[in-house]
Amino acid sequence: MSTRSLILRRSAHPLLLWLVLGYQCNNQCTHCYARHFQDQSFLQEHVIEKVLHLLSYYMFQEVVFIGGEPTLYPNLKELTGKISKRVGKISIVSNGSKLSSISFVKFLKELDISYLNISIDDFSFTHSPTGSGTMSEIRFKGLYNALQVFGRESVSAVLTVGTQSKERLETLLAKCNNTGLKTMAVNFALPVVNNIKETPRFTIPPDEVTRRFEDLYHYFINKTMIQPLFYMNLPLCLFSIGFLKEIFSSGHALSGCHVFTGEGLVVDPSGNIIPCTHWVDMAEANITKDWEMIDNKQKFSVFWQQGKPYQLSRKICEIRDEKCLDCQFWGKLCLGGCPLSWLYYEPSNYIMGFSR
Repeated sequence: MSTRSLILRRSAHPLLLWLVLGYQCNNQCTHCYARHFQDQSFLQEHVIEKVLHLLSYYMFQEVVFIGGEPTLYPNLKELTGKISKRVGKISIVSNGSKLSSISFVKFLKELDISYLNISIDDFSFTHSPTGSGTMSEIRFKGLYNALQVFGRESVSAVLTVGTQSKERLETLLAKCNNTGLKTMAVNFALPVVNNIKETPRFTIPPDEVTRRFEDLYHYFINKTMIQPLFYMNLPLCLFSIGFLKEIFSSGHALSGCHVFTGEGLVVDPSGNIIPCTHWVDMAEANITKDWEMIDNKQKFSVFWQQGKPYQLSRKICEIRDEKCLDCQFWGKLCLGGCPLSWLYYEPSNYIMGFSR
């Protein structure tokens, strides 16, 4: 791989905090990046103390509770109360299972949770541990309850394209459309980053992802009332040029990555600062052990702009293939795809490039 990379223009400090409340979960999704860490403890009190100081010190615009399954966190009311005094918006990324209880959804609303992102894919035909229906039925009930309590403007769904969902994506979309859902984000399964080496049986090759994205986009537009948002962290040369013009001009594409822009900070239950929620086992610093550096704006700025986060950004901005250099989208809308994809797939086998 070439070492030639873009000149980074990173945010001076992060604006969005991803707070991992725990890796415990009430589902067992095969594409989950955290399934090997579910025996770890929930977010620890000494970490919460430092997070609250961090929120008071830096101007974060939003905190996102994520996991695992964040709704399992035992002290959610207390934590939300403390954080809501320091930041204007709190959202939750959930698998929707606990939201099948309307009383629990109302509880979340009372906590001043601003927004719910609900993952609606996975074990469509698997029965829940309680025997109360399939996981798909439970999660769709959770989506419906969320829409009833929070409203269409404050709820979105997330669909992950992978081996387990790729043959029934249109069926899932049709069911979502019947709930009155307004917005859905579409992502794709990525290889897991940890010390356990395994085959990516839940991922599909980048070129197949792009074909499914194009099919899904036309299904959204022609057969649903849902507004899609596609995460385009793929080599754009795998898409047709006509499709790219349409999806970007219509506002249905999301490009970029907070690892590159420096706009997002992820803190795990142990206080580790990690590059991305998918990079579970890759600590760049620790919010308690390195507090002297984090609590000093000048030192933290050096860390953020020149330390490990910056160095990883530089790595991400390296070209994936020589054909990227002559591509009209390189460095603007495209960085050659998410680097996690290239843990198992060889870039030169897929990247074709667009001439300028």
